[in-house]
Amino acid sequence: MATRTSQRVPRDGIPIATKAVNRAMAKNSLSGDTHNPFTVLNSTPDAILHEVLMDLELKSENIDEHIDSFKTEEIARAAIVEANYKCFLEKQLEKTYPRDDEQIQDLAMEAISNQMRNVSPSPKGGFRR
Repeated sequence: MATRTSQRVPRDGIPIATKAVNRAMAKNSLSGDTHNPFTVLNSTPDAILHEVLMDLELKSENIDEHIDSFKTEEIARAAIVEANYKCFLEKQLEKTYPRDDEQIQDLAMEAISNQMRNVSPSPKGGFRR
């Protein structure tokens, strides 16, 4: 049996769906990438934050110490938010894909008769419940 395949794409024997899942997991993992998308202050240079604090006319003896404490608190809060977000994504994944045979059976694409819907034909035409 002959099948057509693209000669531009090298065949490695890994199904596309598996590749997509692996790519999504790699994108969501923290390994290798220390940047947290839930942080703002940590991606802003201290000089800019110093200017903002000066523009707000905040009185402080050591502004750099305050900036460091703000950034530290942000990292802690961002880690919590990121963990909650990953938990949310896992719950969404559980809702999306069937996990066992019973859930797969629930998705069976079988014809549904009017008897299964508790609908019977009326004598005048049409259907009644």
